[in-house]
Amino acid sequence: MGKPTITVILTAWNEYRTVPRAIVSIIDQEYSGYGGDLQLIQISPDNKTLQAGRDAVAAYFGKDFAKPELPIYTKLQQGRLEFVQVKDPRKGKPHALNLAFKYVKGDIMVFTDGDVYLSEGALSDIIKPLLGIEDADDPVHREVGAVSGHPVPINPRSGDFMDFMAHAFTYVADRYRKDISDRVEYGEKGHESTLYVNRPAKGFVALSGYLYAMRRGILESGLKIPKEAMIDDGYISAYILRQGFKLAYIPEAKVNVKYPSAYHEYLLQRVRNIKGHKQLKHLIELPVRTSRSFVDEVRYLLFPFRFIDMKSPKEWIYAIGLYPLRLTTWIFVWWKTRTFTHDEQGRWRRIESSK
Repeated sequence: MGKPTITVILTAWNEYRTVPRAIVSIIDQEYSGYGGDLQLIQISPDNKTLQAGRDAVAAYFGKDFAKPELPIYTKLQQGRLEFVQVKDPRKGKPHALNLAFKYVKGDIMVFTDGDVYLSEGALSDIIKPLLGIEDADDPVHREVGAVSGHPVPINPRSGDFMDFMAHAFTYVADRYRKDISDRVEYGEKGHESTLYVNRPAKGFVALSGYLYAMRRGILESGLKIPKEAMIDDGYISAYILRQGFKLAYIPEAKVNVKYPSAYHEYLLQRVRNIKGHKQLKHLIELPVRTSRSFVDEVRYLLFPFRFIDMKSPKEWIYAIGLYPLRLTTWIFVWWKTRTFTHDEQGRWRRIESSK
């Protein structure tokens, strides 16, 4: 059996500086580790980001794809790659994704963003658990509908407090995903990989919007994201569970992320995330709790001190500083979410310091 066709959906708005690196990390066969047919769909509302995507593909293949005007839909073919660009009317990310769904050809769909880039081999790693899944020996593995990647900061750990915080929180997120999951070994003998399959009874965390892969069958079951959804990855995660599938996590599939360097922008992200999870109950019925609570926060109270370099005085100070920061964050989030109304639109909002 040959390799399946993979469709990667990349959403980007006003990210013309970062989208070239994101695209090359996907289409470079040697870097990505995937040698089969690949369909890359870039969906963006602005011409500048669309042009940057076309220029990146042109530069990689040494072929001039650039045009002065970009139509609503453009398809470029180069060997195993089909590069599709769709101009989004800027009606929100849910609308953009629903628009992209119309052009999907792949057996497996991968989702990522234009302001991040995949680590070497990440594309191959993220789809691996979904290849030949019906023939898997482990029944838990066969039930997996989607797989989340592992976000890692490109912020320097030796930088300032916000950089350290990015590393500390992604460390805790990795531990939390593993703690609420069953560990499953899969793959050929001598080439086994480890998959963490979520057990909703132990807790639930949505797929990471920075990188995740999904069976084509999920889309064919009628998936359509409501236009008002604030967190599309949260809605898709809930939808997959409603279809009777499970969510999984593969730590090897790393995606590089620039986290906010400004505290007020970090707060905006947290408020949107909490509001988005609160909104889910208005959009889709789900019998499990959909986000971490303050009780979960207490469970991981000592994790910063498992993470730090014990010989670094600066990291000791930063770790202690995480406690008042998280407390004020929860107070701020509680206050802001009291004003929540579930008719808010799922429009893109840029966090400038993360670009």
